[in-house]
Amino acid sequence: MASTAQPLSIALIGNGPQRRWQANFAGALRREGHSVVHAREAPTAAARGVELLLELERLAYGARSRAFAQQDARDVAAAGKHDIIIDLRERPITDAGAVTLVPLFDGAPGEAALIAALLDQRAPEVAVARWCDELQVVARGLPALENHNILAHGLDQVLARTADLLRQCVNRIARGDEIGGKSTSILQHKSPSLLSFGAKGLAAKLSERLTRLAMHPEHWRIAFRQLADDAVIEREKWAETNWTRVPDDLQRYFADPFPFIENGRTYVFCEEYPYATRKGIISLFEIVDGRPTKPRPVLERAYHLSYPFVFRRGANIYMIPETSSAGRIELYRADPFPDRWTFERVLVDDVIASDATLVTWQGRDWLFASIAGDGASTWDALGLFHAAGLFDEWEPHPLNPVLIDAGTARPGGAMMVVQDGRLRRVAQDCRERYGGGIVLADVGELDADNYSQTVRTVLGSPAGSGALGVHTLNSAGEIEAIDLVGPLRRW
Repeated sequence: MASTAQPLSIALIGNGPQRRWQANFAGALRREGHSVVHAREAPTAAARGVELLLELERLAYGARSRAFAQQDARDVAAAGKHDIIIDLRERPITDAGAVTLVPLFDGAPGEAALIAALLDQRAPEVAVARWCDELQVVARGLPALENHNILAHGLDQVLARTADLLRQCVNRIARGDEIGGKSTSILQHKSPSLLSFGAKGLAAKLSERLTRLAMHPEHWRIAFRQLADDAVIEREKWAETNWTRVPDDLQRYFADPFPFIENGRTYVFCEEYPYATRKGIISLFEIVDGRPTKPRPVLERAYHLSYPFVFRRGANIYMIPETSSAGRIELYRADPFPDRWTFERVLVDDVIASDATLVTWQGRDWLFASIAGDGASTWDALGLFHAAGLFDEWEPHPLNPVLIDAGTARPGGAMMVVQDGRLRRVAQDCRERYGGGIVLADVGELDADNYSQTVRTVLGSPAGSGALGVHTLNSAGEIEAIDLVGPLRRW
């Protein structure tokens, strides 16, 4: 079981005004029993230019950064003895009497390094270093950047994951873990022109609006094939075969296919997303003699639904659809299967969790899901929840999010046990775009204290598909199903 955490004294030191993400981060630590004080020094020279660009974005796009907003807070001296010092300055200082943690952005400390990466229209790698004679990286993550042209959005998403990494390190220290890692050195960062970035952002926004009038830039379609002892999740590569695509009327897309076999019939549950309503529902089609029937709705709620994880437990068949917009993970029971689904219970409440994927491992039920909050992306953080059984109390993992990596965090299909008893998961590669590819990873540690995984392979779209990405992979019986994305011309 999870180790007992001890309350710690923590000093948070930064340049310039206190930011909202810092205040929220400190508040989260206090709720966990730690004491936190703030100390601030003079702002850096680049601060005025950043504030100007953020104001221009507010006027041009209505975009505001919640995480970077200034907070009214009195200065508190950080003098005295502390267990941990979190140093946010560009020139951190080692304190011999405390563990000093410093967030790095592409290997450099301070807000300027973060902003330099965002102005270069890319998400920086975020690391937490233990600042001492020999710098050691003790945690790292790769946040998703959903809009490369808006600085405010990038700040919110990256700083949310920075806070997650720092909190994870504090929790490890509080429970008595010896934290250490690979040695590192400080890198220099470049500072692109703020004016140039703003101009590029405006041009991209105008182009995007015009493109949306003529195209659906991300139209998803489902495809399936007959298996011949060549499942992708086991072979770790696409089969050299043709995929049968499920037709649609171009007024909606279909994605997130989950095949399920019952009474000798092959059903495929999926997300149906009508462009007119902009709200997903769960639909179903059958595969008869190798051809798909017309999809029909089977579950609709007042909020968006997708990713219908369907499974059998005892005599019943259940579904865990994505209900992130409702702020919880819900469970439904077929009554009767396959066209009627009854709400059964809330598994996990008060969480923004996407693509919840259930697996039973070493006598416990586990939910893998992409989790978000405080302006963070839903693409880049893996959260775990576990229970003794489906109808028992579900507990969050103490290190949530256990993984911050836009390339391997968000689930992309059901998990399975492969050769040698290894647990293999399907994830999405969202480094360049949402649903850019499929990742296959083997789970190493999975218990109430730790989690680790090893990436086996990253697969882009199947050869000859003409797709820009793929983000779901599932199989049942003799059927394997995926979804493919590409632009769809309206006129």
